[in-house]
Amino acid sequence: MILDTHTWIWMILDPSKLSRIAERMIQKHSEKLGIADISLWETALLVHKGWLNIHLPLISWLNNAVQESRVMVYPITTEIAYEGTLLPLTLSDPADRLIASTAKCLGMKLLSKDGKMRALAKVETLW
Repeated sequence: MILDTHTWIWMILDPSKLSRIAERMIQKHSEKLGIADISLWETALLVHKGWLNIHLPLISWLNNAVQESRVMVYPITTEIAYEGTLLPLTLSDPADRLIASTAKCLGMKLLSKDGKMRALAKVETLW
């Protein structure tokens, strides 16, 4: 199960924002949760812009968040990069394209509240 960036952040900082389905899927797949590596960058940007408040130095928080949430961080591969170019242009955010293509290439479901991600025909997305 690949977590979209917001899903991963909410799982850690504010689980009340998760849907019931999201909560169940996280519990069910707790040993097989993953994020695309670009989610680390997106999270760092949220902190840098002041949209996400944390109480540790960013690098420490990111390392702790990965370790404590027990997610696998999947790197961008040539296949993921290529598949990201094949997604519909309605999904214009490059990070979202890489997150969705990571799920697709790994044959995993994506857990996202994002309507554009959920509308993708080639990626099974739950919320």
